[in-house]
Amino acid sequence: MMAMPLTVRRRLIGRSPGATSRRSRCFAGFHHGLLAVLLLAGASACSDEGAIDIERARVLAERGDADAQAVLAQAYYFGEEVEQDYFQAAHWSRLAAEQEHMIGQALLAEAYFFGHGVDQDYDQAARWSRLAADQGYAMGQTRLAAAYYHGLGVEQDYGEAVGWARLAAEQEYAAGQALLGHTHYYGLGVAQDYGAAVNWLRLAAEQDDAEGQALLGHAYYMGLGVEQDYDEAVDWYRPSADQGNSFGQALLGEAYFYGNGVAQDPEEGVHWSRLAAEQGDVIGQTVLGEAYVLGVGVAQDHREGFRWLWAAAQQGGAVAQAHVGHAYYFGRGVRRDYRTAVYWLRLAAEQGSAEGQALLGAAYYFGNGVRQDYREAVRWSRPAAEKGDARAQGLLGAAYHYGFGVAQDYGEAAHWSRLAAEQENAFGQSVLGEAYYFGRGVPQDYGEAVRWSGLAAEQGNAVGQARVGEAYYFGRGVEQDYEESVRWSRLAADQGNAIGEGLLGAAYYFGNGVPQDYAEAARWSRSAAAQGDARAQEVLGAAYVVGHGVAEDQISAYVWLNLAATAGRESARALRDQVAARMTPEEIAEARTRARAERPARPAI
Repeated sequence: MMAMPLTVRRRLIGRSPGATSRRSRCFAGFHHGLLAVLLLAGASACSDEGAIDIERARVLAERGDADAQAVLAQAYYFGEEVEQDYFQAAHWSRLAAEQEHMIGQALLAEAYFFGHGVDQDYDQAARWSRLAADQGYAMGQTRLAAAYYHGLGVEQDYGEAVGWARLAAEQEYAAGQALLGHTHYYGLGVAQDYGAAVNWLRLAAEQDDAEGQALLGHAYYMGLGVEQDYDEAVDWYRPSADQGNSFGQALLGEAYFYGNGVAQDPEEGVHWSRLAAEQGDVIGQTVLGEAYVLGVGVAQDHREGFRWLWAAAQQGGAVAQAHVGHAYYFGRGVRRDYRTAVYWLRLAAEQGSAEGQALLGAAYYFGNGVRQDYREAVRWSRPAAEKGDARAQGLLGAAYHYGFGVAQDYGEAAHWSRLAAEQENAFGQSVLGEAYYFGRGVPQDYGEAVRWSGLAAEQGNAVGQARVGEAYYFGRGVEQDYEESVRWSRLAADQGNAIGEGLLGAAYYFGNGVPQDYAEAARWSRSAAAQGDARAQEVLGAAYVVGHGVAEDQISAYVWLNLAATAGRESARALRDQVAARMTPEEIAEARTRARAERPARPAI
């Protein structure tokens, strides 16, 4: 599953290079060591051992010392040496910022960005970030880059984001390196360059930057900019996940779920996916939703699965949108609703989701939630089929086989149907069975026809069931067995399949495999005949000739026999001509008019 573009998450500080003077050691205990090399705090706020002297810093800060105010602000912001207090942090960072102290400006920007101790205000966050960035402060440059990246407080501008991130990255600031790697990875503001992305991400990851670790792991997982290596991917996911990074947690969960780079462990996959999902990560929500739908790693629960998939779909996750569409299409976890299904499937399909494209194609093919449109069905099915989606391959094979939405081409039909059939897709198996049965695109082979149709039939595919029923009825590819024919034909007929209904009608008419019953024969034959099944039309016409199961009616007999004859059944033509010899010209004209009205738009399948 290809990840959605990574959201730049809360990365306030990263490990920076530089001197190890007493002043820098004074700040070594702070979160990721932001002040460790910036050499901005006065020595008088530190003890001789390099530790922060909070009370001394407070005295100096109250006297207006900007360095001490910045030290105190950071201490309160991260809860180092004092209890975390965002209001105090905002207070002291503002005092330092108003003295043009770049750390104070950067911390105040963070406060505004996240609403820590102040009302969230992206405009103010961007303003203070810029002031810090203009002084060359990497933390401010990175926050400003993130503002441009997301369009928060400034107009979105990926080029500006890249420019500011680069300035921070060149100072070896990990969060800046991670963001710069991200932009190169997805080609945002710069030409997509996986090699450059990996270089920057590695620099960030080696400084223990969680975002850098997660995306570097993803590069190894996908083989982008580096040779694909699932083990290496997991090695980077894990430290990111252990830091609470939702992207790292989601990717680690996915690795466990599918057994890539680690021994497959669905329960562990669910554990990490849940942690990510609860932080709003799209991949985590999607994998957790899939786990509930499949009942892998957790007890199966379609409703709970739908809840998580819905959350991911609302964020634009294509995989989740396809799953939500699938849920509505088949009524799993929600009430079936084809129109809503099509809405979500289209969103997924337009993002390139093979599942979304395939099921949207199916919706158009069968007219579920949209007006039936075979051309649209083929248009959406083709890209999914080319990606290897079995449903799409099966549908595309059927379209070529019957000439629905494309020029009929039995060779193409056999090609796509075989690809689907080999993935155990019932639709593909049934069409491949048809191809062998009639020798369309492949040499005729009843044995192969029965094999492929049988595989489809066992999955409940009505076309496969009907063709197996026919094979047993006539002894084609199997030993003739009327009872077995009736069994399979009935399964198909109960699904409304015309061929199955026609075979069942013939079985009742002639008493083959069931006691002879003209009324049942007429009932099943009528349903099949109305769908265009020529065999059923002939049986129904013959019934009207002699009044078997229906009232004798020569006009009705002519109607159905004429339709069967038009479809190429010579025995029906001969019987129709016998009936016509006993009819007046007016009766024949009426029968032909009725026959035109009864002719279906498509032949029976």
